[in-house]
Amino acid sequence: MNNEFSADQEISQINMTPFVDIVLVLLIVFMATASFITQQALELNLPKAQTAATLSETDPHVTISIDPHGQLYVDDEAVTRAELVHHLDQANSEWPVLVRSDAGALYGQVVEVIDLCKRHGFFTFALESQDDDESNR
Repeated sequence: MNNEFSADQEISQINMTPFVDIVLVLLIVFMATASFITQQALELNLPKAQTAATLSETDPHVTISIDPHGQLYVDDEAVTRAELVHHLDQANSEWPVLVRSDAGALYGQVVEVIDLCKRHGFFTFALESQDDDESNR
């Protein structure tokens, strides 16, 4: 028969099925663990609210945090006001801005951040607060 291989012939085809199986399993593992990775690394004492709502973590948004000393953070990276402006200029202004402020931060600092965002075209905001049991957005 012509379709049989002898011991001296090379195999000229690669079976891709095991490779595709492994890639799909890795994709599922990464998708399942992605929600655990998105937890915020910056520890803030968020203010409490009984009417806290949830902002989907899969939706694109800009996260700005303010610690008790007034230091600004964009995605847990400490920034100056000038660097914040640069980040805002790079981001899509249609995205909502999630403001995470420590309960000990001054109210004026939160207003300054929101005003700065508005001056750069951002008009949708979410203020992160802490529910009685867990942190919600």
